[in-house]
Amino acid sequence: MKYTDEQKKILRESFAEADITSGIAKGSPKLSAADAKKYKALKKLVRGYLTSDLGEADINRNLGNFSADYPINLLVNTDAGIIAEKATQIMSSESETEAALEQFFGLFEPLLETAMQSYCEAKGKTEDTLTDEDMEIITNRITTVVNEELLSALVVGQQMPEIFALANELPAHQDYTKQENRDSVNFYNKWNHSKTRIGRVLSLSEQNEELIGRMSDEESNEYFLLRDSFLSTLDDTEQRIFEMREVGRTQAEIAKQLGFKNHSAVTKRLQTMREKFEKFIAE
Repeated sequence: MKYTDEQKKILRESFAEADITSGIAKGSPKLSAADAKKYKALKKLVRGYLTSDLGEADINRNLGNFSADYPINLLVNTDAGIIAEKATQIMSSESETEAALEQFFGLFEPLLETAMQSYCEAKGKTEDTLTDEDMEIITNRITTVVNEELLSALVVGQQMPEIFALANELPAHQDYTKQENRDSVNFYNKWNHSKTRIGRVLSLSEQNEELIGRMSDEESNEYFLLRDSFLSTLDDTEQRIFEMREVGRTQAEIAKQLGFKNHSAVTKRLQTMREKFEKFIAE
């Protein structure tokens, strides 16, 4: 027995209207050693639920391939942390635990009754003969159904599919973990031609405005995304050199513009910039 479509719609709309992650700082809460252990285990469990529900939202890629600051990873980890922290606080208080259990069984009594009847029919038992172990199995199954439905609604309500689609359209090298994996390999293969374009901007004296003008819209977008990321790693002088090379200025013209005695200083700077670019791509 699962939620009706109408109940799911209400849940999703409520999550969309009240984003529980807004204003929440990243990082683990301050807990005692015992509670921190519970929190860590709960967070792992909640993250497992969340990532399994991403498949229902047509998000099937392995989040382990991405860095901790990748948008979907960040949202999943934040959600898991908030839920795990609250659950840990409830578990640390006997009165709060009792209240939570009473509320849970009050809300889901119809589901519990249906589950008990189904279990009894499958096992050839009556409700009076159910053991504590039987009740634990039934309760765990109910809890699993409830968790999956709630977290699935959370995934959709927070627009994770839309966030993932946007992040996938505008990837950056910082999104990926250091390990080699299919996603990162495909990413670098995709950007290989852009790497060549930037290399030409750094090394050739042709009119690079014309070179960029011959790119397709997709190539141009990829070029400028990579260009802007790379520029952020350079100092002010290097950024000016790059920008002047990009519009076809010669090394002599750049030297004069920057007040260098001759173009050899620009040549040395360009060599340093090429080394930085190779390191930038490799990271």
